[in-house]
Amino acid sequence: MIPRIVGLETEYALAFEPDPACRWAPPTRRELYAIVAASLGRNVAMIPGLLPKEEAFATENGSMLHYEHQHLRDADGLFEWASPECASPVELAGYSQAQDQALLAAADAQREILAERGFAGRILLLRNNADALGNGYGSHENYRVRDRAPPWMWLARALVFLPLWLTFVALRLASLAVQLVILVAVYTFAAAYLTVTLTSRLPGVRVALRRLVARLDVAVARAAPRVDRALQRAIVGSTERAMAPILAAFGAFGRTLVFADVRKGLVAHLATRTILCGAGRIRPANDGRIFDRSQRAAQTGREIGAIHNVFRSKPMIDIKALLLAPLELHARYKRLHVVCGDSNRAEPAELFKLASTALVLDVIEHAPTIALPRLANPVEAFLRVSRDLAGTERYALRDGRSLSALEIQREYLAAARQYADSLAVVPLWYGRALSIWADLLDRLEHAPDSLSRDLDWAAKRRLMAQALRTRGSSWDELERWAGVLALLQGTSLAADATADELVGGLDFAARAELERLAVAGGLDLARLGAVLDAYWVLVKLDLKYHEVSVDGYYQVLRDQHLVAREFGDHELAALITRPPRSTRGWLRGRFVAQAASRGITASAGWSRLSTRDPRRSVRLNDPFATDEALLAPLLYR
Repeated sequence: MIPRIVGLETEYALAFEPDPACRWAPPTRRELYAIVAASLGRNVAMIPGLLPKEEAFATENGSMLHYEHQHLRDADGLFEWASPECASPVELAGYSQAQDQALLAAADAQREILAERGFAGRILLLRNNADALGNGYGSHENYRVRDRAPPWMWLARALVFLPLWLTFVALRLASLAVQLVILVAVYTFAAAYLTVTLTSRLPGVRVALRRLVARLDVAVARAAPRVDRALQRAIVGSTERAMAPILAAFGAFGRTLVFADVRKGLVAHLATRTILCGAGRIRPANDGRIFDRSQRAAQTGREIGAIHNVFRSKPMIDIKALLLAPLELHARYKRLHVVCGDSNRAEPAELFKLASTALVLDVIEHAPTIALPRLANPVEAFLRVSRDLAGTERYALRDGRSLSALEIQREYLAAARQYADSLAVVPLWYGRALSIWADLLDRLEHAPDSLSRDLDWAAKRRLMAQALRTRGSSWDELERWAGVLALLQGTSLAADATADELVGGLDFAARAELERLAVAGGLDLARLGAVLDAYWVLVKLDLKYHEVSVDGYYQVLRDQHLVAREFGDHELAALITRPPRSTRGWLRGRFVAQAASRGITASAGWSRLSTRDPRRSVRLNDPFATDEALLAPLLYR
């Protein structure tokens, strides 16, 4: 059996915490990313990356990092670090955890570089999926899957995909044309404005013209921010409205003609695995609940689709790559891009997430006769599983049964065991994956309190319960106030505002709704201030848990040996500089290390390595290529 190539793209939120005495404007997120990359470069060999991304770098362990931002939203950028290609999910989990340790080791260098550039403070890196404002970002899993479609489906794909893709390209070109027209108009106005301004300064020019220019200066200064926002809305809004039907149709195309078998067998696992690998999140809602197991569930609204600004929600499986690289549609092996997973700090949770999903894909590809659960509504079930901490809800299956999330996971585990037992030669990582999967399910059912050492959401719940007790509150009290907190969060809830300020700032309708909720729940509004204080403690704890720093709460638990470990410190330290031996990540990592140490001007991408002098390049189309003789034309002249 050919090993499955797996990879992980982890997005880190960037923020700057200034020192108390700092009076300078904070660095932008792009500047923060540049500082993080520079700090990593002091400990790890890096060269420029060949990616259609900005400020990309390839590292000596075969991974790639870059600055990720949305179109026209440069200020909202993230730091993305993609792992090297790995031949097993256990190996991948190790590389993922090693990234965090590399960032921790670079913390002092970050402060030094900040000081060199005139900034007094420190950089905050959050490995999670949602910030305090509800903005979402991801931990994207990649699995190489074999396409076993019959010949008629290949023909149907071509006939359906071609008009969709041509329409998509036409709309993209039209959008670029609109942007070009707007850009020309802006520059024409700027040139005219500059001409008039310079003319007004010439000797002999009438005072009236100078007064006109002065008024024009004031008008431009006032209008510029509004015009800038209006232009952005016009460009993005028109593009999104035009793209919406095409992308919706493309999602239907993906569901029915591309990943149909994978979707049928996998999405029920993706929807229910969160009982073990959810990262946990404080999110009050009108249903009387305040805690989600998963940070991604509330951001997910489709099974398969293309991630795009058109849609507020994300898909479980992203197929945007087929639009950007249409030849991928006809490849025998494709990249399955799973984007509904949470970013894990806990090692057992991440290992389970990756290994169980890879196992399920093996069952789908190699044992299609083994029955797997199929949810009637996977997206709805995903959110319900995330909210159902008691595990009492049941979910309708397409075969008419109704099972709990735990029972669905047990069916997947039984299917994986059945498949493993049928093999003459079992991959080494199967035993570890099946063992941790069974152990976590058994403990969730019989000893859930013991999971705070293994699972992110359980560790958070325990920390939060302790924080509530110290403030004379409890989960039960906050859940009674969940509707009120959701109402305030949707209006003007601010961490530094008092209860009186918040209530006083509500409009008539919101205040009436607040009073209705208080009466219906038997709540004493005099208690609102204490409840808000407890709530904000939990919100801050939620974020602090994911902070990649020595005082981040997960790291504190780790240093005090209060969490379970799957990898040793020396093992993770080695992975920071050692590429995986069984994939082309080995060649990329070796090339980066050699080029950096020998001063060769070079760059590296996922499937191409190149040097500038002399100008040469090598393609790495085979993901299992490991023969270092391929590097000889680049490294030896």
